[in-house]
Amino acid sequence: MPTQDNNGPYPYFWLVILLVIAVIVLLFAKPSPVTQTQTEPKRPVRTQTEPGSIGARPDTYDRLEGLNIDEAVDFLRKRSQRAQQIVPHFPSFPQVWLLPPRERGSYDSIGERYSIEFMELLFPGHRFRKARPCWLKNTLHKTNRCLELDGYCPELCLAIEYNGRQHYEWPNFTGMTWEEFERQRERDQFKAEACIKNNICLIRIPYTVPLERIPLAIYSKLLDSVPGLA
Repeated sequence: MPTQDNNGPYPYFWLVILLVIAVIVLLFAKPSPVTQTQTEPKRPVRTQTEPGSIGARPDTYDRLEGLNIDEAVDFLRKRSQRAQQIVPHFPSFPQVWLLPPRERGSYDSIGERYSIEFMELLFPGHRFRKARPCWLKNTLHKTNRCLELDGYCPELCLAIEYNGRQHYEWPNFTGMTWEEFERQRERDQFKAEACIKNNICLIRIPYTVPLERIPLAIYSKLLDSVPGLA
């Protein structure tokens, strides 16, 4: 029986078939889209809780975790007695304070309104108004525009801000781009550093604080600003 010659037509036949298949695959395969360099992260970004927060020691507010409001107020009042030994005019936690407002009124948010109203309750006769002090000129982005504080009392050297979600997370409801979010974070940090340089105690309340516990957070931040308070 004759044997097939290895140099016969069959090897070339299969080679032609493979080439045809390869051409068909190339013709019908969908080209993959060109991947562009990503300038924005694909996943939501959650930044650190608070830029430029007061003090490096443990936050007094963290110690209130697990306490109801009455227990937390009792803890803060005991702590304020020690604070008043260091700063005699340190305000006492009020016996009665306002309930959270239902509407934001002329303020940017309910949280901002409640924060400022509580500060004015703590310091009777003093007003905390929106302000753009001259020492807060934005030199970062060459706008030379003075940045705004939600509530500022120059005679007490105190300022307060309520920061919404857009200060900490991207993307957010404002629709800002990643670059705009980064610039905002830089402004927040610049603002905190400028307050320190000008001996202003800046209290920042993040949106993560429940509305009814805003007074606890504010008073905790004030306690944290007392030097030497253990």
